[in-house]
Amino acid sequence: MTSRDFFQSEAVTRLLQRIHLAAGAPVAIHVITQDSGVELITSNGMCPVCAFFPGNSKLHVTCMDSLKRALAQAVKKKYLVPFICPMGFSCVSICMDPRAGLVLTIGPYCPDDAEESLLLDLKRGLMRLGLDPTPAERLARKIHRAPASCIPEITLWAVDDLLNIFRQRRAGERDVVENVDEEPNEVSVLSKSSKRKSRRPVTFGQAVAVALASGDQTQYKRLILLRLSSEMEGGENPPVALLRARVLVLLGEVLTGISATDLFEEAHRDVRYQELAAVEQIDTIEAALDFFKRFWGILPHPSGINQEMRALVRRLNELLMKDIVHYGSLSEVACSLGIHPSTFSGKFKQAFGVSFTDYVNRLRVEKAKALLKLKSISIDEVARRVGLGNSGSLNRLFREMEGFSASYFRRY
Repeated sequence: MTSRDFFQSEAVTRLLQRIHLAAGAPVAIHVITQDSGVELITSNGMCPVCAFFPGNSKLHVTCMDSLKRALAQAVKKKYLVPFICPMGFSCVSICMDPRAGLVLTIGPYCPDDAEESLLLDLKRGLMRLGLDPTPAERLARKIHRAPASCIPEITLWAVDDLLNIFRQRRAGERDVVENVDEEPNEVSVLSKSSKRKSRRPVTFGQAVAVALASGDQTQYKRLILLRLSSEMEGGENPPVALLRARVLVLLGEVLTGISATDLFEEAHRDVRYQELAAVEQIDTIEAALDFFKRFWGILPHPSGINQEMRALVRRLNELLMKDIVHYGSLSEVACSLGIHPSTFSGKFKQAFGVSFTDYVNRLRVEKAKALLKLKSISIDEVARRVGLGNSGSLNRLFREMEGFSASYFRRY
């Protein structure tokens, strides 16, 4: 897990974006060098104080000294290490690979029970470094507030997801070898043309954004429930801390998808603090669904989506929930909606920024993930239930959408 190419890959970049949105704080991966120095590998977001005083050598040296001590402790303890930066902000580091000296850090942020002292600590920190404390109030407003347990929980999930991506990458070649004899894919939505491969697959967050923009609360709730049930251990009563962390990561994915589709303007601006605070009350899957229902209520009205298109997509989702095997075809859907296939396909892409085929494929994958958790159902049967011919077709779709096969998802 030491390759720079891995940490600068698209999959890791997207994950860091989701972590940054979920945590509301910068995230960075460093490596401790052989001479006990610290080298930045990749990051998303930047400390507002460092951004306000760019090139200030004293601030840089002081922050790096504080970071070095924290990273050294993280490698030594092999677990979460919370620490306070020179400005009085909270940060959390965790060692991902002790042998390679790789450490992930999230921060700065402000625990909600320390908000009263935030401004005072910031002013003192600036004055200790001989910097002008005048902008302290403005800078303090840019520091994200979060319940004390949220950021550590997100940090644990971040490392878990990074390790999963790393394992998926290593397993990729093995999966190709395992499936070289798979039957050719006969489903048009899985075309292997170079044009198809050049497009980015629709993410979970983008599929949720389509449901949100079309006003389809049933599909929105179903997608959230599918993802929670497919990724949480413990059935209907998963560990509370893990459930809360999963909710925060899901919120980050949804915000990322909303941002990618440009359907809502500045949707995340007023979300973070009030929503993160509400996470502390989540203790069941049902409470998690209520949390996302409240999130639906604070979103602004989507831009560029007319009532006709909203009604068409709600009807589309009803058909797909009823029978994705039959209605996964554009021609069948268009016939049921009373509209020409090319007309509907064009309108859908123009309205939501994703193609009909890619959207349906994302729904197939999300449904398949939940089914794959049921060990009594074979992968061939899962493939048939989501409208694909066999396990080979499902494995190829998973690799295209997720970067790993359905067989790998079931194993791990």
